Amino acid sequence: TLGAQVMELNGVKGVHFAVWAPNAVRVSVIGDFNDWDDNAHPLDKDDSSGIWLGVVKGASRGQRYQFRVRQYDGKVVNKADPYAFRTEVRPGQASVIEGLQRGLLQVSLKALFHSVAKSGISGISGIPIAFHTSD
Repeated sequence: TLGAQVMELNGVKGVHFAVWAPNAVRVSVIGDFNDWDDNAHPLDKDDSSGIWLGVVKGASRGQRYQFRVRQYDGKVVNKADPYAFRTEVRPGQASVIEGLQRGLLQVSLKALFHSVAKSGISGISGIPIAFHTSD
């Protein structure tokens, strides 16, 4: 899954980051959790997909972050997460780590699917809910 996903693995809490940047030379995640230091959390590239991946232990909900991308021409740019559920208010441009309450979401989806099935509708489409990036 692309973006930032709050997770816990073997009792260790953190955030899994993934971004598609197939032509980048280097990608790191920077944010409140590492004082915006691009050497603290470099991501690993999956050459077959062009996706850069990594886990930041101790990162948590509410913290701001961006991806720092070194392009093939040597230029370094900071990029907001296009899959973020939330961004900071302008003029800031950082994404904000959020996490879905899995139990609540599962209950809501079950209720939705049950209602749809009872109504005779054969299919539904959905889009993710996100704050507007400018507000």
